[in-house]
Amino acid sequence: PLVGKLSDVVSSRRRVLEAGALSSLAALVILAMTRSVPLTLLASILAGVASAMTTAPMMVFVSERFGEGTAGLAVGMVLAIGQTGSSLSGVVFGPLLDLTGSFASIWWTCIPIGIVRYALLRAVPASRAPRRIGA
Repeated sequence: PLVGKLSDVVSSRRRVLEAGALSSLAALVILAMTRSVPLTLLASILAGVASAMTTAPMMVFVSERFGEGTAGLAVGMVLAIGQTGSSLSGVVFGPLLDLTGSFASIWWTCIPIGIVRYALLRAVPASRAPRRIGA
């Protein structure tokens, strides 16, 4: 609810999404570089904040960007891509963990992915008014 309110107040939902992507990236860097329990707890908090700042606001952002008529399809595609990524994580990162014996290798692998995610969010043009059917 707090992030939802924040995304309603901030001038651009994209900024909330970018902050969430950066929080996720920060969590990955912390996890990759330390075994400290307090820092791991901090990374967990950052990852939770990142999830809150990217999941629901992304659905609203996508539906606003595409407008009536195509918002359902766009949101469905975002959800399908997210589910596919979630399912593939075990298939991809399980063998990596078996090969290296280290979770740090997973975090280091995810950092470039997080950077690309942030860059793609930054590449989205400034918001425009949603298209209306019949208008």
